[in-house]
Amino acid sequence: MRGLAVTSLAQVWLVCLNLLSGIVMARLLVPQDFGLVAMVAPSIALVSLVQDMGVHLTVIQRSEISQRQISAMFATSALVSVALALVLVASAPLQAEFYSEPRVSSLLVAFSGLVVLWNLQSIPMALLVRQMNFVAAARIEVAANTLGFVAGAGFAAVTGSYWALFVAMATTALINSSGAWIASGFTPHRPSFEGEMRSLLGLGSSLTLGSIFNYVERNADIALIGRFRDAVELGYYSRAYTLLLMPLRQIRNPIGRVILPYLSKARNDPARYAYGYTTALSVMLLLVHPALLVLSVFAEDVFTLLLGPQWRPAGEVFFWLGIAGMHQILTSTVGWVLTSQGRGRDIVLTSGLGWLISVTAFVIGLPDGAVGIARAYAISDIVVKMPLIWWIATRRGPLSLADFAASMLPHLAALLVVGGVFFNLRPALPAPGVGGIGVLTLASYLGCLAVLGLFPAKRAVLAGEFRKRALPMIRRVLA
Repeated sequence: MRGLAVTSLAQVWLVCLNLLSGIVMARLLVPQDFGLVAMVAPSIALVSLVQDMGVHLTVIQRSEISQRQISAMFATSALVSVALALVLVASAPLQAEFYSEPRVSSLLVAFSGLVVLWNLQSIPMALLVRQMNFVAAARIEVAANTLGFVAGAGFAAVTGSYWALFVAMATTALINSSGAWIASGFTPHRPSFEGEMRSLLGLGSSLTLGSIFNYVERNADIALIGRFRDAVELGYYSRAYTLLLMPLRQIRNPIGRVILPYLSKARNDPARYAYGYTTALSVMLLLVHPALLVLSVFAEDVFTLLLGPQWRPAGEVFFWLGIAGMHQILTSTVGWVLTSQGRGRDIVLTSGLGWLISVTAFVIGLPDGAVGIARAYAISDIVVKMPLIWWIATRRGPLSLADFAASMLPHLAALLVVGGVFFNLRPALPAPGVGGIGVLTLASYLGCLAVLGLFPAKRAVLAGEFRKRALPMIRRVLA
């Protein structure tokens, strides 16, 4: 609970900073600038996933691991990251030709160095999480992202160049890596590849393969729009994706950082495991769903208000991605369940199925452009992917399908009730300003809380636990 309190406070800052960054950078740059960086993003994301070799989560998940084994995993991932960075440099001319955009080549070369720098923080940050030193991890993340935003915005204001987006990410990576090494006190030892290293690398390989499937799923839409549409439409899509779905990760990932070591320790105690998971899920859905509901229903008004009238075409994309985000934040927690239980094969299975379903939806929606892709993605996730993946995740282990359903269904009821009210009111309401969006968001939270309060189990989790545990922790942190 202390970890959740500290991490939640940090994420309030980071979510607000991420939204501010999106607004400021969108006003300082033009849609084409974001489209250029979006063309580079799929390759960088793939290399970043492979180079880690799953060592970050493996270090957290294992109940016992030696310093020499940790050093061996660090050495392995470091060598892989350097090799992949060289491959990225070599592929730069080919990718520039693929997109018919010569500026992609220089961007890829610059980001290849950033890939190596970012890899250096993987083991030190994993050790902080393993030790449950969430205060240090939160401070590092807040400082790195804040200074990265300042550097990027300053560069954009002076130059008006798309390189400002690179400057922001490079500054964040440098500070994050430096802070993690200092706070963790990690010192590489002589590596040992004996003992359980085969098992450690096996789980890491499964995590890596699952991440590759997720990468293809998350970036195939960007590649398809960039190849078959144009940079302007890709700019609309990437801004909608960033401003809506990326903040969800800033809520999900830190909560996952707290809950994963807890679940790993509780995997032999079904009652404790189910309670920890459902509590974390309830907190996360309550934080995300009400605000996301308002942003989705009033998407075009929000885009016009925050980014300017030239971004209004992104509103419909924003709406469909918002529907996707409603359940994506839920389905993404499958990773907590499978990783904490060390179920490498199921990680690969669920990730592969998710890739197949989403890419098929992207291809079906491509004729209608960015809006069609977003719409097909949202529908396929709700109808096909979510029920299938949750059946696989709960077919064995300490978390049952009944535990999951009991925790999820009240939130679904809240979305249907409050969302129905908003959709009926929307035609009668004038375009809301900043104050109007604030009032609608407050009403959404109050409405969702009222519906959740009808379920006794939710009252116990969201009211009782917050009052008895989280509130005192938050007061101590603020003091």
